[in-house]
Amino acid sequence: MANLIRSRLLAISSSSSRIFPAFASRSVSSAQLDAPLNSLSVPNPSPRPHLDGKPAPNAKPHNITTAPSDGPTKASATSLPYSVARNSQGSLPVYSDIRNGGSRYLVLVRNVKGNVNALRDDLIASLFQPGSPEAARLKVAIPRSDTLVLTGGRWKHRILDWLRLKGF
Repeated sequence: MANLIRSRLLAISSSSSRIFPAFASRSVSSAQLDAPLNSLSVPNPSPRPHLDGKPAPNAKPHNITTAPSDGPTKASATSLPYSVARNSQGSLPVYSDIRNGGSRYLVLVRNVKGNVNALRDDLIASLFQPGSPEAARLKVAIPRSDTLVLTGGRWKHRILDWLRLKGF
């Protein structure tokens, strides 16, 4: 086996000198070919985390600190009369829809379970400051029993942040 590898390497080095004359001076010596393969230095791969969720034995723990929040948490999301289930990719089901050549911008909130009217009232009351121009433009419609349609502005990311703050 070693002779086969040695002959292949010699053939490659001699053919490469004909194809690439700049490499003709770089030839493989027989001492390099006879060196055992295990003498090559290969860096150890980094330890992979265990699949059972536990950290690797030599892994350093991550220091995760969370700032105290004045907003609601996931525990308070269970006390609401509505919930917004995430989609199959794990994202919140908030979508934008641009119609009439870009002059009409809709934001859809789908997968609403429970009291959709309570979600509409909470959005109207707390998404914007009362009396602000955005609050005056905001219009919320309920076309189906599990969907809200918001019109009046480009507020998809603001609604996503609001839902995350509510704990969804």
